[in-house]
Amino acid sequence: MKWSYFLAVVYFVGQINFVYGQKTEEFDRLDSDRIFLLAQRLEQKSERKKSRAMCYMALNKDPRNQDIRLFLAESYLRDDLYEFARQEILHVLSIQPGKLEAYLLGAQLEQQLGNFEKAVEFCDMGLKQKNIYQELLFLKAESQIELGQKKEAAQTLKTLLHINPNHDQADVMHAQLTHIEYLKHFSVAYHYNQFDVFYDDAHFVSIEGMQKIKRGRLVERVNLTKRGEEMGWQAMIDAYPNIFKHTYGLIRVGVGSRNVFPQLTLGGEVFQDIHKIALDASVGLRHMRFDTSAYTLFTASTVKRFNKLHIGARGYITPLVIGFNWRANGHLALYFRDNHFVWLEYGYGADPDNMVDTARDFLLVDTQRAGLIYQIPLGQRLMLRATARYTMANKQLPDPINNINRWDFGLKMIFRLHKFEGIYPQIYANGSEDGFVDDKVKQKNDQIEE
Repeated sequence: MKWSYFLAVVYFVGQINFVYGQKTEEFDRLDSDRIFLLAQRLEQKSERKKSRAMCYMALNKDPRNQDIRLFLAESYLRDDLYEFARQEILHVLSIQPGKLEAYLLGAQLEQQLGNFEKAVEFCDMGLKQKNIYQELLFLKAESQIELGQKKEAAQTLKTLLHINPNHDQADVMHAQLTHIEYLKHFSVAYHYNQFDVFYDDAHFVSIEGMQKIKRGRLVERVNLTKRGEEMGWQAMIDAYPNIFKHTYGLIRVGVGSRNVFPQLTLGGEVFQDIHKIALDASVGLRHMRFDTSAYTLFTASTVKRFNKLHIGARGYITPLVIGFNWRANGHLALYFRDNHFVWLEYGYGADPDNMVDTARDFLLVDTQRAGLIYQIPLGQRLMLRATARYTMANKQLPDPINNINRWDFGLKMIFRLHKFEGIYPQIYANGSEDGFVDDKVKQKNDQIEE
């Protein structure tokens, strides 16, 4: 027995005599369990010195009661008396090597002292026992993260979540630590447009594929529409190249049938993530050419992120032969978990989505549009997005019937393919990493291509 441990025993025996004085004979008549119960009540009242004194009295009656020694170790830890706590833990393990709670306390003790390697050793010794103690796995992962062993920590958390998928702390830490991407997406969307005057109802189908490439991502899209007796098609490619760490771009090229879609669509935009203030901003332009007319739109946008709440705005200016048209959109988005969000939007002005060939159609101006988008995951690889919008618009030229109302309802199924799991470059147990939160938020923002 070490001198420090011996002195501790002597000290607390003295405490017993001092504290309880005249009650020694009364405690002598109580058994170990009853005295231990009284010690626990004193601990709850934060009278730890008295509680520990009674624990030693109980041990004097039942020296092999290891639960009392573990209780003592916990009490010492709360008062930062690490050496006394270590002695009790080692004493328990010398008599009962399979006591998982002792390994857990040992790991907690070494974590508090910053001895993360020893903490991992305690966890590994405990995990070699017959029964797996979930909290040992969690403590091991925490210590591995502090040691910079990110891949090992991710594997430890993965093992824990396999045993208990509902372990919330492990789930959060695993999400912070690991970078999960689906390298390919495939989606099918259907929209129904109903007009009250002038236009026949329209049906719109979009088939889209997305794939990660070395320097960004690539989106291929085919749009098909039928409005009355008219049918049309459009093929479009969007490339999102990574320019710098927090900067990426958009390059858009599209061709379409002349009767419904623009014959040629070109576009470009640069997005900047100002991660220190949780703000995204972009500037760009789009060019659409029809048979007898063409438009060039200049656009800028910004999104401010408040944790799960995002507030954004986008503006358009379209120069005309005389003057110009303009458009302003705003949105409010609330993100719940991965790919689960609700999005509210409102826009006013000349709608860039309704640019048409003025030789054969009306140009809609002064439109007001309100919309709701809701997306929910249906498992890990499938997502469902529902859209509802209402648009009230005016024609460009005076007419007895000048207002046009349109309702738009849509459904989109998104399939995620080719799962990839990696490790973020630098992360600590508290979840902090330069750019980490912003990158995850940006992934969510990028999912909406409205």
